[in-house]
Amino acid sequence: MRPSRCRLAFALFSLALAGAGQAAQTAPAALPPIESFFNNAAFTGALLSPNARFLAVKVAPAGQRDALAVIDLANNSIKVAARFDTSDVGQFSWVNNERLLFNATDKDVAPGEVRYGSGLFAVDRDGLNFR
Repeated sequence: MRPSRCRLAFALFSLALAGAGQAAQTAPAALPPIESFFNNAAFTGALLSPNARFLAVKVAPAGQRDALAVIDLANNSIKVAARFDTSDVGQFSWVNNERLLFNATDKDVAPGEVRYGSGLFAVDRDGLNFR
């Protein structure tokens, strides 16, 4: 005789509870420090190139402005393509497999306090031909 769906669901639920009870008996994992929840991300805004070989990201080294970096997914090498001393890389997009278009922003200034336009820039994925 085949068990009904309710019995099968109850049996699976019971097994899941038994497994959870065993996991609760093991030592609890160390909690991450609270500062980890408030730090800025190491990189953001990942965007694949049209041929999906390169990944453009904004990187934020500690104490520095956001920069635009490109990761070659074939060999996992990374190259910083653009960086500013007094502003951050804002939004960016691929023009083609070799060229990126991006703007500049300032994360430290509220939007209502911005005094100048951000500008529009272009650069090759290897950091050359910056305009």
